[in-house]
Amino acid sequence: MWDSVHWGGVSPQTVSKIARELYEKVEEFLNRPIEKEIPYLFVDASYYNVRDEVAGRYKTKALLTVVGIRSFPTLHWKRIKTTNILERVSKELKRRSRVAGAFPNESSLIRLAVAMLIDMNEERLMGRRYLDMEESSL
Repeated sequence: MWDSVHWGGVSPQTVSKIARELYEKVEEFLNRPIEKEIPYLFVDASYYNVRDEVAGRYKTKALLTVVGIRSFPTLHWKRIKTTNILERVSKELKRRSRVAGAFPNESSLIRLAVAMLIDMNEERLMGRRYLDMEESSL
């Protein structure tokens, strides 16, 4: 039976600690400086049900997703002339947000989106890249 102290073996204090740590990572990710010029941007919007804190009811709100592309060689034109990378991000975000159904506030939607983007960025840094810009890959 579920009780108010432990839900599924996780205490409210543990959930609060994890939420604080995630919030810090989200803030760090959103406020990091852009280190190099990004000449190309793909921008898309996906729509989610989010509780409007002022109105006190759910509204459909847009979440903008931006993918920046920097040095692409001719061999990569086939991949960047489409928005596949952006569609992949949007599809994954929709898949992960389906569990929530609706978000209690904008912060919770942004937290989910940024946590997912951090994961995707780490995958890219670890070698699973959509576009590899190293000359050795040409």
